[in-house]
Amino acid sequence: LLTGAGVGYGPAYARIVRLTSSGASAVADLAAPGEAVPGPLDPRMLDAALQACAGIVVGDGAGLRPASIDRLSVYRPLEQARRVVVRRRPGSERAPVVDLDMLDAAGRPVARLEGLALRSARGDAGVVEVGVTEVGPPLRLLRPEWRPVHAVTRTVPAGAVLVVGHDDDRSRGAAIAAR
Repeated sequence: LLTGAGVGYGPAYARIVRLTSSGASAVADLAAPGEAVPGPLDPRMLDAALQACAGIVVGDGAGLRPASIDRLSVYRPLEQARRVVVRRRPGSERAPVVDLDMLDAAGRPVARLEGLALRSARGDAGVVEVGVTEVGPPLRLLRPEWRPVHAVTRTVPAGAVLVVGHDDDRSRGAAIAAR
């Protein structure tokens, strides 16, 4: 499906061996990754979960891509995932929001991605159309295009602390700065 749309993956990221869809849901069976990667978040398996969303966008024809996520819960290392179940949330037909469950070979939870928002690609540059079924408009996917970006460097004073949070959490940053 993705290869037919011009989106090529090397063997490390081509983890989906079967993808089935029934409208608002899709199931992808995943191949085991070759070598283990350090830590629980195997990027190959997380990317495979995102690729499985292609199974629910066939009728949209909108060139969708992941835009945001509400929550990622990881129960075990992602390299144990052998199946991804994607479910479109009701009422999210124009701007799909999906939940994904990553399961091991026995059907036990490995990870859950909740509230993954899929948004339309802007413009037609780099968008590929491919007919997937006889029903519905063609699937539109993005073709990767790499552009170099110059890094911004700054001198940081010794002992500086970076506080990451929501704008409403300014009191937390002030409390840390007061220490």
